[in-house]
Amino acid sequence: MCAITAKQIPRDAMVNENKHVVYMALSMSILSATYEILRSASTALVTSSGESTNVSLLMSLSTPFSLVLLLWFNYEMRSGGARYTLWRTTNTIAFFFVIMNVIFAAEMAGPFSVGMVYLMQESCYHLIVTQQWSFISSVVTPSQGKTIFAPIGGVCSISGAVAGYMVKSLLSYMDISNLFGIGGLFLFVTASYGDYAYAIAEKNGTRTKALKVKKEDEKIKTSKSLWTRSRDLFQRVPILHALACEILACQTLATILNVSYITKLKDSLPHGADRASWTGRFYAIVNGISGTLQFTALPSLMSNVDQHNVWVTIPTIMLFLGSLSSIVGNTSLFMASVSFGSLKIMEYSVRGVATELVYVSLDDESRYSGKQIITTFGVKIAKSLTSFLLSRITSGRDPDTNSKIFSSLTLFTSCLWLYFAILLAKKLKTGISMR
Repeated sequence: MCAITAKQIPRDAMVNENKHVVYMALSMSILSATYEILRSASTALVTSSGESTNVSLLMSLSTPFSLVLLLWFNYEMRSGGARYTLWRTTNTIAFFFVIMNVIFAAEMAGPFSVGMVYLMQESCYHLIVTQQWSFISSVVTPSQGKTIFAPIGGVCSISGAVAGYMVKSLLSYMDISNLFGIGGLFLFVTASYGDYAYAIAEKNGTRTKALKVKKEDEKIKTSKSLWTRSRDLFQRVPILHALACEILACQTLATILNVSYITKLKDSLPHGADRASWTGRFYAIVNGISGTLQFTALPSLMSNVDQHNVWVTIPTIMLFLGSLSSIVGNTSLFMASVSFGSLKIMEYSVRGVATELVYVSLDDESRYSGKQIITTFGVKIAKSLTSFLLSRITSGRDPDTNSKIFSSLTLFTSCLWLYFAILLAKKLKTGISMR
């Protein structure tokens, strides 16, 4: 009996030691399901023929909206640290969606309300999930990350797939706007599990730096503009700058494929409920494939293949698919879904894990502030500028001409993405992370 107890003690201790990671992963999985529900609802409303809301205009407005969120994040971080910021931002966004559900139910919503829910669901997910990943990256080692990042992403993908398939069933019992209320309630649960993960980590004495500014540096840091602090951070950590360029190039391509997908969706399915159902099933398939990869091939792949090879392979695959699509012709909703879905599958699976493995090797400022600058603000700039250019280029042209334009831009952006991926791969190969 003593021998059995001796074997059980380390195992129990290991479970208790990683309990904070488990609860944060659970919080992330609920957030993933929430995002799919909110995305299906907001996409259906934005593309509704009865609304004057313009998708390209909303994507252009995402930059100033994301800047506001980033400034809010920085303020909360200076006020209370990482745990307080995650709790405050998640609950505030949850309250917003509950209120929007009431507004839509009272039939007081107009184009402005539709635009706000679209902008919020697009930006809030990245604002919250980057904080969750930053927590996990700060409490695990790079070797542990290669083992657990893929399963965590797999759980999130599966929860997103289940939520996506549930959208059609939910719409048979309620209006589209009621999905905002469900999303808000789920976000309250997300905040609770995330805060509990921090509580366990603090109780166990786990290293979770919250980027609290030292008294002697507080005046200097707060006096600097966001641009100056971002520039100083990227100069100090060259690999973060290389990662930012790669991410922006990837998101530029994602925006081109996304606009093409939404355009085909609006033209092919005139009814809002049909668009919401299609969007839910589409992302359910994407998440299902991503989850399968993350639980099967990805853990072994990330443990045995060098990171720099992974970064170069991903845009190479998209360049091949873009070339194939331009030859076949991307004129249907199905083909637009295949192109956009292929990118999202790699983004949710291989690329998502590879990105977190880069962050886990960096310092806390890079993981928290640097990640928010890139994800919440930088990505939105890329999307806004790309969307604005697309609206100018494709305005007034016939669908066939626009399809050719989308194909050409896809090939060009894929090449640009591959170039920045090679630069990032070189830094990873040489192991340069700090000057």
